[in-house]
Amino acid sequence: MYFDSLTAVMHMNGHGIYVWLAYAITMVLLSWLLWSPSRELRKRKLWIVADARRRAVSTNATPEAEKQSEQAMSTDRAQMETQG
Repeated sequence: MYFDSLTAVMHMNGHGIYVWLAYAITMVLLSWLLWSPSRELRKRKLWIVADARRRAVSTNATPEAEKQSEQAMSTDRAQMETQG
């Protein structure tokens, strides 16, 4: 084995801080690159569902349907705010 102890692995002859910092930065960036698109996809799916719901209700032009549409929009808006 190249290193004698765990301390030697962490220290790496004085270069350990740079090596481990590079690994940490890489892991943070990769995590963000995976998380960010999935978050955006989730928001877009919610928007599509909300839009479909509004369109379905707007085809029924009764006052009761308009009230349901307003309630659906406020519910969808609240869901989108909590998601993102």
